[in-house]
Amino acid sequence: MRRSHRLVPAAALAATVLAGAALAGCSSGARPTPVPSGSSAFPSPSPSSAPRSSAPTPPPSASPTTPYPSPAEASGKAVSLYDFLEFWGDNTAGMEADFSELEAAGTTWARLRLASSPAAADRFASVVAAAERHHIQLIVILEKPAPLLDLGTPAEQQAYRSWVEQIVRRYQASVHYWEILSEPNLRYTWAIDSSHDSDQQAYVAAVRRYVTLLKQGYETVKATDPTATVLFGGLSEAKVERYLRAVMTTDASRYFDIMDFHAYGQTPDSVLSRYRSFRRNMRSNPAWAAKPIWVEFGFNSSWSDKGGYSGTEGQKARNFVKATRLVTAAGAQGPIFWFTLHGNNPDSPGYGLITRDKEDLSRRRLKAFYALKDMPAPGAATGVTVTSTAP
Repeated sequence: MRRSHRLVPAAALAATVLAGAALAGCSSGARPTPVPSGSSAFPSPSPSSAPRSSAPTPPPSASPTTPYPSPAEASGKAVSLYDFLEFWGDNTAGMEADFSELEAAGTTWARLRLASSPAAADRFASVVAAAERHHIQLIVILEKPAPLLDLGTPAEQQAYRSWVEQIVRRYQASVHYWEILSEPNLRYTWAIDSSHDSDQQAYVAAVRRYVTLLKQGYETVKATDPTATVLFGGLSEAKVERYLRAVMTTDASRYFDIMDFHAYGQTPDSVLSRYRSFRRNMRSNPAWAAKPIWVEFGFNSSWSDKGGYSGTEGQKARNFVKATRLVTAAGAQGPIFWFTLHGNNPDSPGYGLITRDKEDLSRRRLKAFYALKDMPAPGAATGVTVTSTAP
């Protein structure tokens, strides 16, 4: 989920910058949304503006209602949700409405992040219930207690392991896929200097600290639920080659089941090129070569200075379909994730499949929504021919 790539139109920029800290989390432990140079986050929603449901949230069921496919067998349509819990808060009606849209589009997978806070953990029960009602598998990005972007002291590392154990135990009947942070190769989401001329020794040390976190998360998840699947924190395509060279010198391959790669590009062909390059690098190391790679990407219609700008909703939809077909035909494994359902801004479609008004829950389906609904699920015949599927 590319948090550093979320922009608002210029008219909303001032409000966005002021609201950034409020958007990112549900408690005092939440980090501000990163705002890199030339970027900003979506405007922070007002928690009081949403209609709230007074009905109690039912607890997760005692046993899974849907079988969990193995990494090698998983496939289907998938959507990464932008700051879902932060946007909806306690508004269970809004959560239900969004999962209804996902099901209507034929989606069977959704990815979202979970901040380390009691409020977020409680609200997550409503997400789990809605996902089960709409037959959607969840991939949950586990964020961490402070320090949010680094390992911290031994006591803070123990707090992280305790948090992971508690949340996996609480929801293991319904959630089977856990991701250890997201985009740890970017300075906005991990304490790493990702600039091209940064000190290599410090860079490698930062990579190794994430590997330590990955190991702690993996071992805690597996000890709590041995049947669970663990994903490496999705790597951004930005400067990913340097990161892979560093991380492949570690034993990180022992501590994840699936690699998540965010293959954003300006065009469908560039998405395909980045996917192939990433897979080629993974295959260069025997310990990494067998790991499935699950792909996320998106195109946007609102911001010409952001990745995947497509100009119109029609072009965005066409780019989405073509990119999905290309990476599927090239052998991409697992579900393919589109970013995102809606951008939390009813006036700017951005990367979204729909727009959603938070107050009255009205929505407008965009052309990309119908493109997702109408296309075959990844893994089925896509009707596209490529000249080569070689790495």
